[in-house]
Amino acid sequence: MVVATGKSIVKGIAITKIRVLKEPERKIDTSHHDDVDVQVKRFEDAVAEVIEQQNDLYERAKETAGSAGANAFPAIPRRTSRTAFSRS
Repeated sequence: MVVATGKSIVKGIAITKIRVLKEPERKIDTSHHDDVDVQVKRFEDAVAEVIEQQNDLYERAKETAGSAGANAFPAIPRRTSRTAFSRS
């Protein structure tokens, strides 16, 4: 038996299942890449995927909660060119 202690919200003893929430371990890749264009393309593809997912969530929220509920999703600026990644 595991005894857990913490801040109680009710008086007495509780016997129940508990869930322990832990932060996921994050690994950051610090390797060196010679082909910058490939990495920029990977980044742009990831941004495009996030924008697509955000738009899908917006459309689903719009269908279920109406346009007022869908406005909870902030607008994501769309990039149409690679000018932000140009090397000098």
